[in-house]
Amino acid sequence: MIFNIKTLTIFIGLIFAFILLSNGLDSEVVHSFDTFIASRVEVYSSDPMTKLMIVVTYIGSYRVEYSVLFLSVVLFLFRKKNFLIPIMLTSNLIGVRFFNKLLKELFERQRPPSEQILYAGGYSFPSGHAMISIAFYGFIAYIIVKQYNHQVKQSSVYAFFIGLLIFFIGISRIYLRVHYPTDVIAGFLAGGAWLLFCIVCFNYFSKLTKELRKKMET
Repeated sequence: MIFNIKTLTIFIGLIFAFILLSNGLDSEVVHSFDTFIASRVEVYSSDPMTKLMIVVTYIGSYRVEYSVLFLSVVLFLFRKKNFLIPIMLTSNLIGVRFFNKLLKELFERQRPPSEQILYAGGYSFPSGHAMISIAFYGFIAYIIVKQYNHQVKQSSVYAFFIGLLIFFIGISRIYLRVHYPTDVIAGFLAGGAWLLFCIVCFNYFSKLTKELRKKMET
């Protein structure tokens, strides 16, 4: 069993929370929550903030993500001589993009009716930027901590700032009026579940690879 009890509990909890939220999209509670959070975010509206949010949301776009993927693959494949990490990173990004598209087509939630600051087409739920960012950038943060665990402070700082970036990518989608707050929350829940699954798979295959190397050496 590749899932331990703690990991499995968190994984099921994320999926359960996502299902619970998705089943209440048409409820008054969700509508009131979305309206309240969106109005709180709008308070900080200004030209400099808008420019910043556009930059932040761009970091969560496929153009940047695939560029980061390419650089990461080059780094680990040719410099670190590591094949598993590039394979897992690629599977992570392609997989989460596929599942996000699948979920959007399943729920078919329209985007907020307010005028968008930055154009976004397609369906709204769950937020692709939020879901993909936490899954992909979160996995990169995990790899950094895992690969450089001897430099605890340095790797923890990197992971912290990546986590902060992921959070603000989600906020940027609300600020730019292209997503409801619940779209972003659902994206984090679904993306978090995918991230956890990828981490478990990565640890399993890492252990398997080490065992195979030991057998080959003996």
